[in-house]
Amino acid sequence: MAAATQNRECLQLGAPFKIGRGKIAASTKIYANTIVARNTAGHIVPAANTAGLVVVGMSLAEFDNSAGAAGDLECEYGVGVYGFPNDTGKPIALADSGRMAYVHDDQTLCDEREGSVVEAGPVFWYDSGDDIVYVTIGIEGREYVLGEETVTSGALSLYKAVSLISVTGTQAYTLADGLYVGQIKYLRCTVAATTPDGTLTPTNLADGSTLDFDAVEEAYALMWMGTAWRVLYVIGGAIGA
Repeated sequence: MAAATQNRECLQLGAPFKIGRGKIAASTKIYANTIVARNTAGHIVPAANTAGLVVVGMSLAEFDNSAGAAGDLECEYGVGVYGFPNDTGKPIALADSGRMAYVHDDQTLCDEREGSVVEAGPVFWYDSGDDIVYVTIGIEGREYVLGEETVTSGALSLYKAVSLISVTGTQAYTLADGLYVGQIKYLRCTVAATTPDGTLTPTNLADGSTLDFDAVEEAYALMWMGTAWRVLYVIGGAIGA
């Protein structure tokens, strides 16, 4: 795709983790629901495959500073999990879950093999049916990029952002208390075999006591709130009382 020329709709999983603001560059228009970045001067511009840009989030509205000087207008942006179209040249695949997605333009994501130098954020989920990539968009989201693990039973790592849950038969999993307030943990079932029945029991869960895994692509996103994990959203799974 090409860079946006109008406001766009955007799929979103859960509420933004954080809302930020930044001063817009001179003679710059930003369309609603597009990826925005800071340039080397610290001003907000539409994201592009341009060295020196740092993605900060997704614009929450249209901000038109076309006739203004740098800083005359501010852009409000969200940091969260958003869905964007996949580039056709070097597309992101399901196998890229947990890895970094890169900026093709302000409304399209691509794999690093395309040669993009601007990180968008970690891939949470790829919807192959609609060819939509769900990514934690924003610089604040990069602190959660700690790689991925595959877990067949037992304890999930607090030092991996993404835990891929492999369930064969009846399996039990545990998750200790988070390392810091605001820590994000992504969970996704990648294997479900032999009458699968996986149960994750966090030490402290604000919304119940267990998380269920018994089908491929069931997924959860959790945030550590200081005293318990809070479920941000659920895809296909179930929370036990």
